[in-house]
Parts: sequence; structure tokens; C-alpha cells
Amino acid sequence: MKVLEKGPDTKSGKEFRCRGWGIGPSAGCGALLLVFPSDIQVSHYDGDTDYYFICPECHKHTAVSANTFSNH
Repeated sequence: MKVLEKGPDTKSGKEFRCRGWGIGPSAGCGALLLVFPSDIQVSHYDGDTDYYFICPECHKHTAVSANTFSNH
């Protein structure tokens, strides 16, 4: 048998809860997610850099630190 495409390496993922940006309408759904380095988005605004992932359930953004996957 030959592997045509490898699946995601589950060892490089980390578990996070969807929290959104806080409370109220921007709060997340609380889903437990396995987040991979490739899921991290980066935005630059007004001299600040934000790192976050987007929940596949509710589509809210949850912030993470810049070094979340620095050991990979």
C-alpha cells in the first residue's frame, strides 16, 4: 500500500476551547477543538499583532499567544 497524502499529525495539535473575543455577542461557543499550527491566523492592525484561530462551529475568533506553537 502507498500513502498518497498524509493526514494531520495529531501530536502537533493542542486542545483549546472556543472562547471568542470575550463576553456577549463576541463570546465563543465553548467547543473543544484540536488546533494545529496551520490553523493560527495573524492580523496586524494599528501597530498590534493578534494571533487567533477561527472556530469551525460558530466562526468566532479566539486569541492565542504568539508562542503557542513555538516548540514545534
